[in-house]
Amino acid sequence: MKTNHWSKTPEKALDLKFIYLRISKPTARGLIVGFIATASISCGNTAEPNISSFDQQQTQNSEDAIADQQPTHPPSESITNDNADAEYGPLDDEPLSQLEIQLDNWNQWAPMCEGYPSKEFCDDGDSTLFSGLLCSANVEIGCEGVRQAQSSDGRFWRSPRRINQPEPNSFSRDMAMGVLLYLVSTKDKGAAEAWLSWIHDNRICVVDLGSRCALFLYKLCTDDTDGRCVITPGLWAIMNRVWTYLELDLHNEMLGWLETGESVYASEAQSTPAGYQLHLKGVSNYIYQMLGLDLDFVISARQTLLDKQGDNLFFRWLSGEDYDLEARLLRICPSIEPARKYQWAWERDTQEQAWLESSGWDCIFLGNLILSNRN
Repeated sequence: MKTNHWSKTPEKALDLKFIYLRISKPTARGLIVGFIATASISCGNTAEPNISSFDQQQTQNSEDAIADQQPTHPPSESITNDNADAEYGPLDDEPLSQLEIQLDNWNQWAPMCEGYPSKEFCDDGDSTLFSGLLCSANVEIGCEGVRQAQSSDGRFWRSPRRINQPEPNSFSRDMAMGVLLYLVSTKDKGAAEAWLSWIHDNRICVVDLGSRCALFLYKLCTDDTDGRCVITPGLWAIMNRVWTYLELDLHNEMLGWLETGESVYASEAQSTPAGYQLHLKGVSNYIYQMLGLDLDFVISARQTLLDKQGDNLFFRWLSGEDYDLEARLLRICPSIEPARKYQWAWERDTQEQAWLESSGWDCIFLGNLILSNRN
């Protein structure tokens, strides 16, 4: 009889392995990991089961697996592939990869606030940005988080929970990046048109000539205390690109600021320090990539990001430096739930090692992007 490497009791361990191979749903497989650990301990094995090594093995023919066990059925009952399929479901073509197992793990403990992605303790002040990023990586709850952060008048907020809350700085240009990611990912034209209508209707006249206004200021919110809601030339430029992609009518400001805005973006990437501001440059670059616009200034800025923070895994993904990205992600993202869960690691200077206190959503975002490239 063969002795399986992850259990001292081969009969029961092999039976559990056989069951594990036949679980087709990722969530169910996540549950079976805990079941295997419990069963292994009860069989006299106190070591943690090596699921990652197990997943790298090729699936054996179920008849061979059964032949290696002591009989667990009455002698009159024959065990065949058909019997096993009837009991456990059809056999998967391939076992889950280590990344897929970890994605299931991260999804188990990534924080939510009233049903939407958040940092721990309902710290959802940046949720519209992060939900937009998740949406772009095919995480549906991220799309829903942005969708529900828009009030009936077309205005967007920092999170669904914060709609109409009487707080200052209820939105910002950072959050607008999340909305744009959502619009590109879902092609939600209605949301885009309602948002632009709200922006236009709430513009402020800053140069009033009496009979007419010579200069308007357009903002993303009406309660900012430091200008964070003012729409800059760079934001108008990227909105131009998104509206063009959605085949929507362009606002005059989008037309007027395109060239200036994009030239500003290229120069700003050079002077932006590592941290959340550089991450926002990366997000802008990501939107251009999603739109299929590999323009010279986009390529140049992408290289600048990599030169400044070559060990930022999001920047590596943007630059196509992905030959070892999966291994790097699995190495730095928590394999077990951390004590604190309040970071989006890719927006921090890598010297801070923010992934040690990951919210989980940052790892889910990048893990999904890696899987989408693989497929």
